[in-house]
Amino acid sequence: MNIDFKLDFLYYQEEGILDGVDPKMQELYPHINKFGEFINMTSISDLLQLLCISYKKEYCQEHYWFDQFMIEGAYKIRTIYPDDLDEEIDLYLPEEKMVRDDLQYLAFKMFNDINRNASFVKEIVINFKESQNYLAIAQSIEDGLEGVSFTREDILDETIFIVLNSPIANIMISTDSFKMVINENKWIKYFG
Repeated sequence: MNIDFKLDFLYYQEEGILDGVDPKMQELYPHINKFGEFINMTSISDLLQLLCISYKKEYCQEHYWFDQFMIEGAYKIRTIYPDDLDEEIDLYLPEEKMVRDDLQYLAFKMFNDINRNASFVKEIVINFKESQNYLAIAQSIEDGLEGVSFTREDILDETIFIVLNSPIANIMISTDSFKMVINENKWIKYFG
């Protein structure tokens, strides 16, 4: 997978400037735009590889991921949340709200930390519309986790990656879904 943009914006805490824009954000906007184009046009395998890359060493701001998947006017479409998601805090995009047409849904299960006055991602779940090449996805995840320690366990139709000393606790994949569980000890509070 080759990308022509940097992921620095995922970890940058934008400065709040009264009646202005943080100058650093001006530098980052072209990378954000290329990121959005990439995640909406690339293969599922490359998408999942980039998701692993973005979380493997530092907890990132999930809104960049979530926002880039949405179609224009998505907030105007009434959504019924699945029973396992909390409509008050979790982020959920069904297929009718997404730019991509190969995903059934995307969900960010969140934890609302009242003591820290912040919300953090607990899990990222992506369901595919059609069965995927399980081995190709597993290889993409291994490539995305390059540079961090992990173990891989293949169990029937599922592969589980246990990641050590990373914001990613584990990843579970099957032919029709991807689930990344985030290590709560690596959460970072971002404002904005």
